[in-house]
Amino acid sequence: MFVQGANTQTLRSVKLPDGRTQPYPQAPSSDQVDTVNGIEVSDPFRPLENITATSTQIWVEEQNKLTQDFLASIPERDSFEEALRGVQAKIRRLEDVQGDKIYYTMGIGKQQPAIFESKVDGTNEKMLYDPNQLSQTGNLAVDEWKVSPDGTRLALGVRHNGTDAIEWRVHDLSTDKTLPERVSNSRYGADSLSWSSDSKGFYYQRYKQPEAGQELTEVVKYENEYYHSLGTAQSEDKEHDAEGLPEAGPWTYRQVDGNDWARGGDDAGLTYVMAKGPMYPRGAILSWDEEDEREKVLVPNGDRTLTQVVLAQGELVGHYLEDAHSKLVRYDKSGQKIGEIPLPGMGSVTGLEAGPEGKVIYSYSSPTQPHTIYSFDTQTGQNTVVWKPELNYNMDNYVTRLTFCESKDGTQVPVYLTHHKDTPMDGQRPTYLYAYGGFDANETPRFDWTQLPWFDKGGVYAAAALRGGGEYGTAWHKDGMRMRKQNVFDDFIAAGEGLIRQGVTAPEHLGIGGASNGGLLVAATEIQRPDLFGAALPQVGVHDMVRFPEFTGGHHWINEYGEKDKSNTLKNMLKYSPVHNVKDGVKYPPTMVMTGDHDDRVVPSHSYKLAAEMQQSAPEEGNPVLLRTAHNIGHGFGMPRDMRIEEQADQWAFLWHHLAPDSAKAS
Repeated sequence: MFVQGANTQTLRSVKLPDGRTQPYPQAPSSDQVDTVNGIEVSDPFRPLENITATSTQIWVEEQNKLTQDFLASIPERDSFEEALRGVQAKIRRLEDVQGDKIYYTMGIGKQQPAIFESKVDGTNEKMLYDPNQLSQTGNLAVDEWKVSPDGTRLALGVRHNGTDAIEWRVHDLSTDKTLPERVSNSRYGADSLSWSSDSKGFYYQRYKQPEAGQELTEVVKYENEYYHSLGTAQSEDKEHDAEGLPEAGPWTYRQVDGNDWARGGDDAGLTYVMAKGPMYPRGAILSWDEEDEREKVLVPNGDRTLTQVVLAQGELVGHYLEDAHSKLVRYDKSGQKIGEIPLPGMGSVTGLEAGPEGKVIYSYSSPTQPHTIYSFDTQTGQNTVVWKPELNYNMDNYVTRLTFCESKDGTQVPVYLTHHKDTPMDGQRPTYLYAYGGFDANETPRFDWTQLPWFDKGGVYAAAALRGGGEYGTAWHKDGMRMRKQNVFDDFIAAGEGLIRQGVTAPEHLGIGGASNGGLLVAATEIQRPDLFGAALPQVGVHDMVRFPEFTGGHHWINEYGEKDKSNTLKNMLKYSPVHNVKDGVKYPPTMVMTGDHDDRVVPSHSYKLAAEMQQSAPEEGNPVLLRTAHNIGHGFGMPRDMRIEEQADQWAFLWHHLAPDSAKAS
């Protein structure tokens, strides 16, 4: 078997919206052919994996110049940016509750949101830390942080240019000064750090220092968990099991008999947990007696998907998903249902925490309601708004509805549609269909302020919950991974076809988007069904299913996608791997491949190779294939506000130009 790559000798061109024609930059190429498990696989754009090579960087800059020329000639591009800059929002995002204080982030009109605290009742609001002091451009971001148990210090996870790599710093809240120490070589997020119970240090996950110059591509190697004592150098840190270390906080997550347990609270010698796995595919609430090592099922696995449980003064509150939107259900400690905490509609609960005196603190948002922090009193049943968002848009002008689309095998796929209430469903609506479909992640209906200009323009936003995610539990995830990955693409296709059948849109008005695993979804789907879509935005995607384990954390995804050293999984991945399935002469939808030059989660060479394959394989008079590489940003974490506005304006302009009826376009 031989898997052929693109014709690298044919130089194609693209027609800009203003009528000009420009050639695609010629990508560095080679005659590389690998023999993988007996299969010869052509990889003509292997040189693009060397992201620091001069030839690669010149090509990327030439691609960016072409992309910016294209976008700048779209009449609506500047109006989208102006509308985005005009959104004024004061929205608090709940992160933690300790004692009688709640902790959250809020935008303050700068590049990065600041960290705040207030009392549980919303009084005594105080800014704890402004990350914008780290950098005027916002390229240093704090999007992971934890308050110490005694409330006197704040651990700050600082990302540089949005990479996965994190440097931990500590801010003293009593003096408002940042301590001098720096703890590096951590990764991913706050779950990798836990304060000691005495607040004098913290435990963190350390990874091996990559070779100089290979920070963005070298395979990530875990080292160990370490303890850092405040006021000491990192070189003095000790491995977590060394003698004489202070007690760590109670465990948060553990695995028992192949099932994942998440701690919800403790009372009278019992620990209450959410359990999910083979024994509890939709999730169950258990009690655990540590002394007797005995567990008891209190609320069994049901027809909703449990995502979290908290214990609030003798009452258990379970956060469930029903068709991908949130439900909060109350139980007593024996598992008897008391009732539900009423939610405003079909939306998403985040930051569910137990507060003082039987309070349950949570944040709720939906596509038509910005994040709102609530306090529910389990003693009185009263639900109180703690912090209400402030926004210069009337959210009553927008509506969301849930519809279902039938996939190839009969599976019902939920899709949430949001648009302006006056937008007619006339079969010509510019519609942006977005999904993820992988890694047990949940795609739930939630607020995003950057969508407002799209709605006001007459566009529709559709969010689909596909197999591969966790919306319907373990079986839903397994039905979209490894040998069953094609189900995810079939679900996405079904969502698009369903919106067309329901009279919302038409193929020429339907765009698709997704990021990371969702970027793979978009690229694979547009390659399989180029007739179904009018535009595609694969963002920071995994596009080379043979080479992904060779870079940074890619080896962690093998369990999701499959092993290339196993014949069946390799052949399966090659069936949908985007860079291996681009065909010469096929007119694919207008496509803007998007990545960041500091992406150390999914290295940018995935996007580089996909763009090169699609450009060099394009037919004469083919649709545009653009590559947009953002500078000084990674997988999207900690993106500065200005950068996000510019990126979103580019996306909306590209989609509107290709999806809107001619009568709706500016001349």
